[in-house]
Amino acid sequence: MWCTSQRLESAVSVGGGRSTGGTHVDERPADRRNGSLPLPPTSRSRQRTGAARADLRVDDAARREASEALGVHMAAGRLTLVEFEERLDRVFAAVTESELAAVTADLPRTAPASSRARRRAAARSMVAGWLALCALFLTIWALTGADYFWPVWPMMGTGIGTLPGAWALWRGTDDPQAAQAR
Repeated sequence: MWCTSQRLESAVSVGGGRSTGGTHVDERPADRRNGSLPLPPTSRSRQRTGAARADLRVDDAARREASEALGVHMAAGRLTLVEFEERLDRVFAAVTESELAAVTADLPRTAPASSRARRRAAARSMVAGWLALCALFLTIWALTGADYFWPVWPMMGTGIGTLPGAWALWRGTDDPQAAQAR
């Protein structure tokens, strides 16, 4: 059976197997249930072995996050446009976490928006969208003669679907019915 200590040792060793004449031979035992090889060690197991975190390769999500942080710093006036472009090139060329960290090392850390702030911003945008739609209905009604007040029906229909969801977001629940019960 493939145990944790063997997995950790293979994470530290180069390649996890031996090479014979240019062909890689994996010495790990096959999984008996389906005959396949076990999954390679995760980055978490590499961290437990003491492997340097800075030498781990970065993914596109980490690059995107770093580029967004640079944009925040540029908007705050900490970076000029030229510096921003140079650092952005370095972010997308970064291969390891140490290269990525070096790009923002001299900048203060930006705190991510709290989940409460994100929820409330989403609720505000839902209500703002609904109000814009109501304004559109009212404008069409006014331009077409302003006889029977028909906008009440689409305003109510869209409001019934939008406003409880926005209220649930504002209050911090995912379920609109639970927010109404409070």
